[in-house]
Amino acid sequence: MNVLKVDCDPQVADWLSQRYPNLQQGSAESDLPISGYSGDVDIIIVGHSCPNPVSLAKAISNWPSAPPTVFLSTREALDSLEERMQYSPGVGKNIAVCEFEESAFLIQLDHAIETGRMRQKLGIASHDKHAAINSNVSPSWLLQLLLKYLPEYIYFKDREGRFLAISDYLAIRCGLDNPNQAIGLTDFDLFDNEHADEAAADEADLVAGKIDRVEKEEYVTWEGNKIWVQSLKLPMKSRSGYTMGSFGISRDITAKKLMAEQIERQHKQFEDELKLARTLQESLLTKGTSQFKTPDGIDQLNFDARHIASSQLSGDFYSVLRTSKGNAAIFLADVMGHGAQAAMVTAMLYAAVNEIAHHAHEPARFMQEINMKLYSWLSEKGHVFFATGILCYFDFDKQTCRICQNGGSHLLLSSQASPDIPVNPALGLIPQGTFTCKELEYRSNDRFLFFTDGILEAQNETGEIFGIDRLKDTFQQLVSANDNEILDTIIAQLQAFTRKTAEEDDICLLSTHMLTSPASALANGSEKGTEADNS
Repeated sequence: MNVLKVDCDPQVADWLSQRYPNLQQGSAESDLPISGYSGDVDIIIVGHSCPNPVSLAKAISNWPSAPPTVFLSTREALDSLEERMQYSPGVGKNIAVCEFEESAFLIQLDHAIETGRMRQKLGIASHDKHAAINSNVSPSWLLQLLLKYLPEYIYFKDREGRFLAISDYLAIRCGLDNPNQAIGLTDFDLFDNEHADEAAADEADLVAGKIDRVEKEEYVTWEGNKIWVQSLKLPMKSRSGYTMGSFGISRDITAKKLMAEQIERQHKQFEDELKLARTLQESLLTKGTSQFKTPDGIDQLNFDARHIASSQLSGDFYSVLRTSKGNAAIFLADVMGHGAQAAMVTAMLYAAVNEIAHHAHEPARFMQEINMKLYSWLSEKGHVFFATGILCYFDFDKQTCRICQNGGSHLLLSSQASPDIPVNPALGLIPQGTFTCKELEYRSNDRFLFFTDGILEAQNETGEIFGIDRLKDTFQQLVSANDNEILDTIIAQLQAFTRKTAEEDDICLLSTHMLTSPASALANGSEKGTEADNS
């Protein structure tokens, strides 16, 4: 058997060793519960110097399987201690008291040993591990710790909503001196009626069995205090299943709630700003779009565009420019990334394009200017940023186009399956460089399809990309349709392929239909403008 000595005089160990030399002896202090000791205990001996013998007796009696315990006392205090142990509520029949004297102690020790042996005979173990992980700690003691130290609103109520017990934290927050003052009170005694009415209704439904739990956020007010709590309430049932009342725990989430409201306000403000930025960005794409007609009013070029942003803001950008001689230049760019950061760069591009629009008839020089501006704005300052793009200049008189593309391929022609157009370095990475152009002839009714790589890299659920070949096939099948039908069909086929209504990258498409070129309108050389369309 294992004997635990608590606040014992060394003489007790001698008496134990002489009487029962095979007993295993351990020692502990009398903190409640017996602190730091989790070994098996069959018998407890408590010395006469224990400061709180009755409280310790109650704690030991509350263990899942309380061992026989002998409390030693001085002769002067013996009668008083015996009386207190006998009549104090919570002290079990396993508790014995005797004088701190060898013969009296050994008599009580023999009784304790006999009790321990009878327990073993009946298969009852004081250290039964099924009772608790640590059998020397009672569940009620653990509950007391929970109520005393946990900073939560914990409460137990009877069927009428009267408090049976509350946590110290709840008592302090309600202005009570101790939790016992709440016993018998209701929410109407502690909180404002609005919260008390709501709580009473919820708990009445729990007691009546209409609901099996309450889990909600509640706004609680009392005596000028205003807080938000997250509450969980359950019915309190006896072992027989009778609903005795309710119990619950509420956590103060005021700071979290205020932060969430602030974030929501900021999010709304951000969304409003994004919508405004999106509106401005869309207006930049469509602002002042040129019309290309002969002096007789005959259309020279038709085009249509689709711009699909993966988020509120896009990193794709296009501009249709009219040169001083009335010819057309189409600029398309795809800025690295997407969202607000990429949108800022597209705004910078818009400003740059308008600044150097007079070089649009010289695609290589135009792209070199764009490249230098992007590099000076970003790369020189340590930001690795780049854009891919294309500029295509149409000379209506010669029925030719000069093309300069950077960082990737961005063009399909209806009259040529795979035009051999060189790809120059991406824009904004290298400060100096010579860009190469390609000049092509076009015929009336030829179509050009400009695109960013968002459509090529779009994936379906298996990870397969839409790809250039699929785009080519679709485009070639639609050459007889109008620009609007071409783009709508391509977008529809893309969405059918990916099964998505929103793509992961920005997509920009621009379809151009070349019409009859008015050679006679250029014959007299009397065009208006100040810039010569020569390279």
